[in-house]
Amino acid sequence: MLKPILALLLGTPLAAATAAPAALSLEDSFDAHARVITQNDEKAKATLRNSLRTADASDIADIVDELYAFENLAAGFEEPAASIISARRKTIHCLADRIEKSNSSERGIVDYHCTLPDVSAAFGAYRDAKARHRSGEQSLEGAKAFLQTYAAILRDAPDTRYEARAEFSRVGDNGPWASIDMGLLGLKLLKQLMPFQAWDERIEAEAVTAYSGIPACDLMLDAQLKFAERYDPDSPLQRGTTLQDIVAEKVRSLGPNLAEAYCRGTHDRNRAVWEGPISQEDIDQVRAE
Repeated sequence: MLKPILALLLGTPLAAATAAPAALSLEDSFDAHARVITQNDEKAKATLRNSLRTADASDIADIVDELYAFENLAAGFEEPAASIISARRKTIHCLADRIEKSNSSERGIVDYHCTLPDVSAAFGAYRDAKARHRSGEQSLEGAKAFLQTYAAILRDAPDTRYEARAEFSRVGDNGPWASIDMGLLGLKLLKQLMPFQAWDERIEAEAVTAYSGIPACDLMLDAQLKFAERYDPDSPLQRGTTLQDIVAEKVRSLGPNLAEAYCRGTHDRNRAVWEGPISQEDIDQVRAE
């Protein structure tokens, strides 16, 4: 009874007093996504959830609880390393640099950057730990020692800048802004903070003759050359530096990031062929790449 009376006294229609939250603007949608992903900001979570609930498919709001990237970042670390990591992750943030809407206002693009610690200085310690593991010298104490070194480097690391682009689209007519790219941002930031897969590639690529300067491409090229030398020595690709030139052109045309993804995908797709039993169909498939 009190709520209708207050609405009348204030001269505010009851419908307006109880109206559902409106969908966020594109700029505010990006900001809310970024604060949830990097900081698990409760206010941003509530705001973003309410915005997404304005869509016809209201269950889209469930993605908000899956966005935070760093919940388990300190898992496996003992004190004081765990506290060091928890403290430094609070400094990570993302800001929009350019926002553009389509003429129909149904699609938008946000160019942005994230500021996060540069952990590249930990690569040497990681390589040493991997070498000890391969030689059979690795122990639980050795693994703990690396984690402590990594935490110390993370604590004192200078900031680095991660630049990306996110495409947004409206969910329904004049509905909220949603983005698949933002849903993947947390994983990408984790790979920047814990680039162990990329470091494994780099270590593996050190044993091959580098050509492109991109570990994933060097590994792909090395596998292709060995495959061709063994099974298809008369291929035109084996003449001079033809195969190397093709990879180098890919790198130039795609740029480092896309070239890395292309090379890794090609390598993974053909790994079984290059390393296992071979058939004419396999040879034709690799030639077609």
